[in-house]
Amino acid sequence: MIHYNEHKIKVIRNYLGLIIQKQIIKTSKSKQKYGQKELKQNTK
Repeated sequence: MIHYNEHKIKVIRNYLGLIIQKQIIKTSKSKQKYGQKELKQNTK
């Protein structure tokens, strides 16, 4: 049982890690887009 629980925790951690990575990628992409818009406005 203990071994099974340890494995379960590892799987959950890996799953949460993937979700967090996806969120970070999304936010960094939106930041890049926002940054590009700002640059365009500044050059006008």
